[in-house]
Amino acid sequence: MTEQTTEPAAEQVTEQVTEQVTEQVTEQVPVVSNWVDGLSEDAKKFVGNKKYESPEDVVNSYMHLEKHLGVPKDRLIKLPENADDPAYSEVYSKLGRPDTFEGYDLKVDEGMEASSLDWVKDTFFEAGLTKKQAETIFAKYQENTAADMDAHEESFLKEIESEKEQLKETWGAAHDKKLNVAKSVVNQFQFDAATVGALQGALGYSKTMEFLADLGTKIGEAGYVGGDNVPMAPAEADAELARLKKDANFIAKYKAGDADAKARFASLNKMAINFSD
Repeated sequence: MTEQTTEPAAEQVTEQVTEQVTEQVTEQVPVVSNWVDGLSEDAKKFVGNKKYESPEDVVNSYMHLEKHLGVPKDRLIKLPENADDPAYSEVYSKLGRPDTFEGYDLKVDEGMEASSLDWVKDTFFEAGLTKKQAETIFAKYQENTAADMDAHEESFLKEIESEKEQLKETWGAAHDKKLNVAKSVVNQFQFDAATVGALQGALGYSKTMEFLADLGTKIGEAGYVGGDNVPMAPAEADAELARLKKDANFIAKYKAGDADAKARFASLNKMAINFSD
């Protein structure tokens, strides 16, 4: 009797324990669902190619993309494949090019013609330069041009001083007398700055002075010796030199090798030092 009563009870306990364990295990194991089921076929294919395993992977990927780009989508610039593509105009505009060439605020030295300035602006616009780029380049160009002119003037004056010393040795005691004869010829025949500058540009300072002194002696201009008047006084010549160094048109001609511009520059320097020490 005892054995018959115990076996059913043991089986009942075993069943109860099994049910409890099964319920606990079921509660602990989450239900796995396929999160791409609701996506389109193209989206599913994209997820498969990217090997995304959960929605969190997708979000993390997008967050990483935004962080990598660094700016919102509307601030991104798509570069055309070809450099001559008209679409580059839009790129230049996004980078900061003004709407028209008139948008460039270029600070110019006195003397530059409006047509020349417009040409510079139009060229900058065609090249796609931003306002800052154009203004910086133009300012540097003017600084460099002024520095070139200053350097040339310094070199020119040093050359003049060297030739003056050479002329003193050549003329010796007759130096002052011959120099006055040369100046009297310039005054008497009213040689303008361009004429004297052309002579000096072709012959140099020493040879020009020798030529003028010889000319004055041969034509009997001794009566005019001692005249100190020249077409332009030293102070006036200095002022004219200062003006020309700011004249963009003159500078352009000079750097291009224009003979008149070079003669003018040489003549003004000659008058500024008044043919004397």
